[in-house]
Amino acid sequence: MKIEVLNTSKQPQYEAFARAYPGALLYHSLKFRDFLEELLGCASHYLLALEDNEILGVLPLMKTPGPLGEVWNSLPFYGSNGGLLAQSAEAAQSLIAAYNEVVSAPQVASSTLISSPLCPDPHKGLRHNCTDTRTGQITVLSPEDHSEDFLLARIASSARRNVRKAQAADIEVIVDNTATGFLASAHFSHMQEIGGLAKPRKFFDIFPKHFEAEKDYNIYVARLQGKPIAALLLFYSGTTVEYYTPVSLTEHRNLQPLSAILAKAMTAAAASGYQYWNWGGTWESQEPLYRFKTKWAASDYPYTYYVQVNNAKLRKQSPGTLQKAYPGFYVLPYSELYQGAAPHEPKKVFS
Repeated sequence: MKIEVLNTSKQPQYEAFARAYPGALLYHSLKFRDFLEELLGCASHYLLALEDNEILGVLPLMKTPGPLGEVWNSLPFYGSNGGLLAQSAEAAQSLIAAYNEVVSAPQVASSTLISSPLCPDPHKGLRHNCTDTRTGQITVLSPEDHSEDFLLARIASSARRNVRKAQAADIEVIVDNTATGFLASAHFSHMQEIGGLAKPRKFFDIFPKHFEAEKDYNIYVARLQGKPIAALLLFYSGTTVEYYTPVSLTEHRNLQPLSAILAKAMTAAAASGYQYWNWGGTWESQEPLYRFKTKWAASDYPYTYYVQVNNAKLRKQSPGTLQKAYPGFYVLPYSELYQGAAPHEPKKVFS
């Protein structure tokens, strides 16, 4: 088994491998790699396990420099799932050995590998000295879900009532992939309202450049009397739909426009043959969000952050300092920071 770093000549082979791998998500694609490189200004280092020039395993890695050393992620930006995809135990172990060597280099301050909720976790032997966890939540779609009546019969009665309430208010749902401006402004307003960490403006400016509308993504928009009041950005990859950025204007939230969007978008996804609706990860402390997703027939798919902290000085920093030093990258669980680092700041950076 030979380990190589992905180069241009192997890119078509990499894409074919990742696309065919059961449970692989958007985050393993090269489109997402290119998007992250431009968004975060980071560098990719994708490992391949090869036998007779055939790819048997891959491990995407990104790195960024900083004042306390390099930070490596698989993968960065709001907890994007990375981790290795391997067709054999030998390929998996070869990639783990290569990863352990890379992240043991003296210039590496910390590294984090985030496993995938849809793939078996083959990371035994991976170098790490702490972990973090998320509860992935996924609704498994069936072909019958293309019927709204069938889908609504599967979800909780309260979620069903919300859909009916939105429909009774004559809320119209359309796909409008030019609505990035509304999506961005509503997102910034909502994050300010709840004190959350907003995605950077650059995210909204460049994702249409890296992904193809109607094929890779759709923006569903709910309109009341012709004006947008809610929107949802979805990404499509393989058999999975990624629930990525939902927004809803505060003054119209009681009309449940996002519920109307979900009913239309999920039935359309089922009609197109998608099997998984990935709601993303939920923290233990986000009980209301967990319940919301569960009402839409989501099941739990837990996954793990494997974190190796090499530079002990990282533990003495505040969350705000780490965010500024390593934007978009997961550095370590904030529970690992020394007491009193910055009790007034948010405990975690990324969901």
